[in-house]
Amino acid sequence: MIFRHRNRGAPPGISDLIKILNSRADVLQLTGINTCAREELLKSLFLSRKIDDLRIEAESLRRLGSVATSAGDYQRSLEYAREAINCFTELKDDLGLSNCLDDIGATKYYQSDYRQAGDYYQRSLNIKESLGERKALAVSYNNLGGINRMLGDFLTALDYYGRALSLHREHKNLPGESMSLNNIGIIYDTQGDYRKALEHYHQALQIQERIGDSQAQSASLTNIGYVYNHLGDSQIALEFYLKALQIQQETDDRRGQAYTLNHIGVIYSSQGELNRAMDFYARSLLIREKLGQRQGMAVNHNNIGTLLFRQGNYRAALDHLNMAYCIRQETGDIPGQIYCLANIASANVDLGRLNEAKGALDEAQSIAVSIADGEAQRRVLTGLAEFHIANKEMCLAAQTANKALALAKEIDTKPGRAEAVLLLARINEENESYEAAINLFEQVNQPYGAARGCYYYGQKLSTDGETSRALPYLQRAKSLFEKMGASAWIEKIAALNDNRKRSR
Repeated sequence: MIFRHRNRGAPPGISDLIKILNSRADVLQLTGINTCAREELLKSLFLSRKIDDLRIEAESLRRLGSVATSAGDYQRSLEYAREAINCFTELKDDLGLSNCLDDIGATKYYQSDYRQAGDYYQRSLNIKESLGERKALAVSYNNLGGINRMLGDFLTALDYYGRALSLHREHKNLPGESMSLNNIGIIYDTQGDYRKALEHYHQALQIQERIGDSQAQSASLTNIGYVYNHLGDSQIALEFYLKALQIQQETDDRRGQAYTLNHIGVIYSSQGELNRAMDFYARSLLIREKLGQRQGMAVNHNNIGTLLFRQGNYRAALDHLNMAYCIRQETGDIPGQIYCLANIASANVDLGRLNEAKGALDEAQSIAVSIADGEAQRRVLTGLAEFHIANKEMCLAAQTANKALALAKEIDTKPGRAEAVLLLARINEENESYEAAINLFEQVNQPYGAARGCYYYGQKLSTDGETSRALPYLQRAKSLFEKMGASAWIEKIAALNDNRKRSR
């Protein structure tokens, strides 16, 4: 290749103008006004080429790629990164080249192509290690931690995040330190160690508040809300989500908004406000479709499927759950596949398609044992217990439900404990267990679970001939299901009441 001569410095006046354009672009991108940010950077790129300054051209191209990624224009982002690679190659700037590889890796990550993203991140890491760039290594460690997390290798992810944290602290990089703390919190969160997750999220938030990093604050607030929801404190979780959403709307952070809108939907779904939940899921999905965020779209389809399942619309639920599962298979999202399969199994159990349910659960179980995800394993055990009850295998159901209860206690999830206690009540037909399960669901403000508990308890009392005791529970279940629009459950209660009247 023949390299042409390039200037290595810009005239002072033009150099200052380029700095101003870049600074304006940074502010515009931070506030989400990506179109205007791109216009400023195109001016910067034009000037860099006019004065024939290859280094400024390369940095302008990288900035343009970053803006394109923020706007969800991933193809254009990749084109800018490859142009920048040509510039850094001509400059013989290996560190600049490694940064471009990171840029491509990030774009692939946002496209949910985790394995290819990992390849680019590893190539970047190799260059930095050969150059002895310790400060820059932290970025690569963080990136590779993210890849391993998405692929379900949590121990490797935690190792990479820990290395990044040490380097950020060594170089007194507070934004980097807060990011690493957040990422470590996500690993503990995924593993079901919610106390450790909260500890790291709060440490990250304290740093972000101190340095005034609003966008990072919103991510920490959302993460804290997520943990509180798993601990059963849904109202506290909602307060954190709403704080995060306000910041994300002020900064026009569309990716962040999609993430938080989805989690607010989860809160309303757990509280039985299913129509309101569906609105938040739909708003989140719309943003993610525009941004091309396939992994996020899978989350939305899974949650919409779960909501439709609760309403008794099982076939429509399966459509969304299967869409979510296909995306998660394509993107290599191992934990996500487990959740989808568990939900698919639940829908098939309610449809009476036990062979399909068992197939989904067997597949989920084979994946779950390979990763350290306590919540995913608990979900599979809960699904297996439901299957054994439907298949009238009560000994197996009891063994599995007890394992689910022990794991729920271990990872400290009250909703998980409530689900397991209700399963054991149905298996052992113990009045006290039904009442305990209903109380647990009420404590964590989960009316769907409480309604199911009331239905099954009312059904048991009716079967025992205790009609007067059964009636209040069935009426309460009906009232809760009506608020949710859970037509299939309302029909079950009506059928139970008809049978009771005919048996008089």
